[in-house]
Amino acid sequence: MNNLNSVLIEGAMTYAPQTIPSEKGITACTFAIESNRYHKEGGELKKETWTFDIECESKLAENVLEIGQEGSKVRVVGRLKGNGRFGVVIVAEHVEFQKNKR
Repeated sequence: MNNLNSVLIEGAMTYAPQTIPSEKGITACTFAIESNRYHKEGGELKKETWTFDIECESKLAENVLEIGQEGSKVRVVGRLKGNGRFGVVIVAEHVEFQKNKR
């Protein structure tokens, strides 16, 4: 039985997606998103900002490389992958670009 390893995160791309080498010989890319959380603390509104590294490959990577740019609002569904002793990367299974509301 597999344990649940699923992530849903929304935020803005901190830089344009970049192509990365793939051992499988397929298109792969990486980008990071910044996600904000607002909460009240002692009656004052506080903002927490988190940055997450994202990797994707194949057709998904091709689409992200074509559409993505710094500041793009995205929703990422994926799984966590260990990256060193304490770090993790989100391996995207779905990336949805959100339209900017004006």
